[in-house]
Amino acid sequence: MTRTIKYTAVFILAIVTLLVGFLLTLDLNRYKDDIVQAVESRTGRKVSIEGKIRLGISLVPAVVIKHASLGNVSWGSRKAMLSVRRFEAGIDLLALLGGEVRINHFVLLQPELYLETDRRGHGNWIMKPATVRKGNPVENRGAVTPPSLDVNRILLEDATVTYRDGRTGIIRSLHVPRLSLVTKGGDAPVRLKLGAEYKKIPLRLRGTIDSLDALLQNRPYSVNLWGQVDGVDMALTGKLQRPLEAEGINVGLRLSMHSLSSLSGLLHTPLPHIGPVTMTTLLTDVPDLRGVYQLQPFKLRLNRNDIKGTVRLDMSGRRPVVKASLASGRLDLRPFQTRHSRNERLFSSKLLPRGLLRKLEADMDFKAGEVIIRHLSLQDLRLGLQLHGGRLRLSPLTAKLANGNLSGEVLARGRSRFRTVDVYANLRVKGMKPGLLPKLKGKIRGGSTDITLTASGRGASVASVMAGLNGDFLARVGKGKVQSSSLEKAGGDLIMHTLALLSPEKNKDAMSDLQCGVIAFHVKKGLAGSDKGIAMETSGINAVGGGTVNLATEELDLGLHPYARKGLGAGVGRLAEVVRLGGTLSDPQPKGDTLAAMKTAVTVGAAVFTGGLSLLAGGLYNLATTDNNPCATALAFAKNAKSAKHR
Repeated sequence: MTRTIKYTAVFILAIVTLLVGFLLTLDLNRYKDDIVQAVESRTGRKVSIEGKIRLGISLVPAVVIKHASLGNVSWGSRKAMLSVRRFEAGIDLLALLGGEVRINHFVLLQPELYLETDRRGHGNWIMKPATVRKGNPVENRGAVTPPSLDVNRILLEDATVTYRDGRTGIIRSLHVPRLSLVTKGGDAPVRLKLGAEYKKIPLRLRGTIDSLDALLQNRPYSVNLWGQVDGVDMALTGKLQRPLEAEGINVGLRLSMHSLSSLSGLLHTPLPHIGPVTMTTLLTDVPDLRGVYQLQPFKLRLNRNDIKGTVRLDMSGRRPVVKASLASGRLDLRPFQTRHSRNERLFSSKLLPRGLLRKLEADMDFKAGEVIIRHLSLQDLRLGLQLHGGRLRLSPLTAKLANGNLSGEVLARGRSRFRTVDVYANLRVKGMKPGLLPKLKGKIRGGSTDITLTASGRGASVASVMAGLNGDFLARVGKGKVQSSSLEKAGGDLIMHTLALLSPEKNKDAMSDLQCGVIAFHVKKGLAGSDKGIAMETSGINAVGGGTVNLATEELDLGLHPYARKGLGAGVGRLAEVVRLGGTLSDPQPKGDTLAAMKTAVTVGAAVFTGGLSLLAGGLYNLATTDNNPCATALAFAKNAKSAKHR
């Protein structure tokens, strides 16, 4: 038994010695010209192998080639489409013993793949066999036969993939630390495992794809992949009819994430921690339109909101063009709204996405049965969005607000030179019922209200836009009934404070007849002023006031003076102690000493409106306390302010 083992060991050692000797004496460089010729004839591209071909001896012998490259198309911006620092091809030992060189796996170290398109969208990855000219036949050396390929495994390490769009000139690069492709050979599916980075954002992908032959021959190509990009889970399942041209696409796509904030890194902008988020769609290309793709049906579930429709992406121009038609039954935006503490600023100082306005073009239409935001609910919303040449336009903008009709438009334009955004808004509300608003529920009945707002500003953030805002605000309230409650019980909104006026009656829950109400402000360089532009007439009292709202500091200084109508009698003076409003927009505070404050507030408002001229000298305050038509006075202020602006 011992002798048998000994002879067996000697036999194996002899075989290994002969095999190693054979490998060491095998000159693979005699295949070099044949390999180059075979690849050039198959691809129609120039092939270069700078180093010698040698054989690496290990448990799995490998052909080693250094500094090889595959040429680019004639119109390409680089000489080589593919360059490899080190290339290893594993050799099948059993086939080698039979005198045949068979390669069963590839290892590419530090390959650089440069993909690009021309101005018509044709890709440099489309290859055609080289044509043989008459009188110059391909030389048939006859001495050797190029090695047969039966590749079961491809491994890329430290790879770089660069893509250049010939239409836009935009270049994007992807770093691939490791890519593994494993198959059983033939037409068997390929198991893919990818680890990559795009702008330092990790990408992980695994699954199955069709064979390399199917890809190179541009046959229908199936994909079944899943992975993760920076906290976003994704899955792709479907088929490409012509994969090399990216045509005949029919691929299901699903994205899911625990929170919307997972997209912050990809979009380079902070997003709120709201979720979960799920998006499902079918990605198809549009026949005869190269570079145009469609997502239909498109379904997005964000928190408890559902959005459905179609999205069309046109990637053929200098900028991506998005066309979409979307709809939602109920859209609750309250989780997206920032809650402000009393000491916190209402207007954000975060930079507006100015650069985003010039990165794409868009035409979108959105409809929703109900849109809920804090303190407001919109019904039957229709919103159109157009983004072209860095100009954003929201129009049409229509909705139902508290049984009233809301309409208007908003414009925005990024200014690269000043790194700011120009904003213009023109909004109108007609026939609104204030008592249907959450903060005025039970406080006002009837009182059909019309509101107009025109405003324009420029800044790098919402705060800076508001600090330099110019415009006008006018709210007109019709006949109704108003509750006899104090400002102290009103909500935090300025309009709600103003409309929740006082009544001389002792019963705070009683309702007084409302004849009219007006709130008018003229805004100049971020300072909203009102001189007797706040007014209300009830069956028992009239009220008139004014003051300022500093949109830069968000500070309030408003005074509202109620006085008895003829025949009311005594006891009205006590009302004046709760109608001065100070503090800030995020924390309004009623103040005392209203008589002195009223004089100050009205005078300050006059200074804003007149540019500092003392129009209130003498008896203006006394006039305010005896005005029999305060609503008419407030409307006159609004008209005069608008006329002064256009002079």
